[in-house]
Amino acid sequence: MDEVDDEDFPAPENTPGQAVSRLARAQLDRWLREQEGRPGWFELWEELRAERAPVVGPDGELALNERGQVRTRRRWDWRKALYIAWSSLPRSQRQPPTLEGLCDLLGLRSSGTIRNWRRKDPMIEERVAGLPRQMLLGHVAGVYQALVEVATQADPRAFQDRRLFLEITGEYRPRGALTLAGEDGEPVVAQTVNVDVSGLTDEQLDALAGLAERFGDTTGGAGAAAAD
Repeated sequence: MDEVDDEDFPAPENTPGQAVSRLARAQLDRWLREQEGRPGWFELWEELRAERAPVVGPDGELALNERGQVRTRRRWDWRKALYIAWSSLPRSQRQPPTLEGLCDLLGLRSSGTIRNWRRKDPMIEERVAGLPRQMLLGHVAGVYQALVEVATQADPRAFQDRRLFLEITGEYRPRGALTLAGEDGEPVVAQTVNVDVSGLTDEQLDALAGLAERFGDTTGGAGAAAAD
């Protein structure tokens, strides 16, 4: 079970709100012990609680310790860290399943306190939005490994995996794929050119209009001229 340390409650016990916070943390620990397993947010909660932020003094300058190093503190208190971790999970995996249940677990009277957190610290919303992608990126290596394992099987059903593997590695380019590149791989810059199409046949005009429709009209209105 997670151990409570001094940084979980940096303020003195007689500070307003500290008694409620300490009681709520004890309630959370009891709730965790009663669960059959750790909730899905537990490890992420621990990671968030371990994040550090520099301490800024009243003058707006970074606070230094006696060795001249920047002092740091926990970026998130235990309640905010738990809210972020809980919110980052899919709704079906959240424990407790509702925001009201989470507020009870955190010892909050209502969700208004959480709305106040979000209003005062926009980083909360940014972390909630970014963490799901961060968690998925942690599985990229495993996904590639699974792709290799399936693609290398001598099984006709692995055709799509082999095709995807070869596309990723650049060994195969689907028919109809078109790559436009300039000198040394630089992007091609399209410029509008006025073209005199009065001498073209109907077949040539139709072909030119088809190219304009496929790649965007970079012919200076040749497609429109064909329509006239």
